[in-house]
Amino acid sequence: AMEPMHPAVITTLHALCMVISSDSKTPKMAELALECISILTNGRYVSGVAGGRMKLEQQRKMSELTRTDANGDGKGRGGLGKVVPSSNPAAPGHDGRDGGLSFLGYVVESITRASDSSSEVVQGGMAKALLSIMTCPKCGVHEAAMLQAVRSTFHVYLVSKTTAGKELAKRTLVDMLKCVFNRMEAYDIISRDQEATKKDIGK
Repeated sequence: AMEPMHPAVITTLHALCMVISSDSKTPKMAELALECISILTNGRYVSGVAGGRMKLEQQRKMSELTRTDANGDGKGRGGLGKVVPSSNPAAPGHDGRDGGLSFLGYVVESITRASDSSSEVVQGGMAKALLSIMTCPKCGVHEAAMLQAVRSTFHVYLVSKTTAGKELAKRTLVDMLKCVFNRMEAYDIISRDQEATKKDIGK
C-alpha cells in the first residue's frame, strides 16, 4: 500500500504549488518553492501516485488527505494531526478539473507550469523538482503525468539560451528516461518470475 503523506507535508506542498501557479509570483519565489519541493521529496516526505491506472477508490482516499483544521492540536479543535475528508474541488487534493487527480498529480502539474518562466534558474529548479519526484522510490509517476514531466523538461532544453541550461535539461531528461527504463526492466523481471511460479504451481 502507498504510504500516505503527513497532513503537514500536504499543506506545505499545496502552498508551494500555489506560489508556483500564482500570476504575481517573482522568479525568486518560484525558485525557492521548487527547491523546497525537491528537498521534501529527496527527504522521502513526499509519496503517492501520479497518472497511471489508479483505481478511483485510491484516488478518492488520497484526495481525502487534503484539508486540515486550523488550530493545530488535532484533538477536536482541529490541527495538523486531524485530517478532514473533503469532496470540495478547491481542496488541496486536486485541482477540481477531473475530480480524480491524485495529490501527487496535482503537484507534478503545478511544477510543470514553471516551464513557461523566462528565468533559467526557475526552469532548472523545475527540472530538478520533477527528477526528484520521478526517481523517488515513494512516488510513482506514470503515463500522462510522466509524459508531462518529460515534455516540460524537453521544452526547457529547447528554449534555454545558455549551454549550461541546455546541459542541465539534457542530463535531467537522460536521468528521467533511465529511471523509467530501469523500472520497466524490473517490472518485466517480476512479471516473468510470477509467470514461472504460476506454471510451476500448475504442474
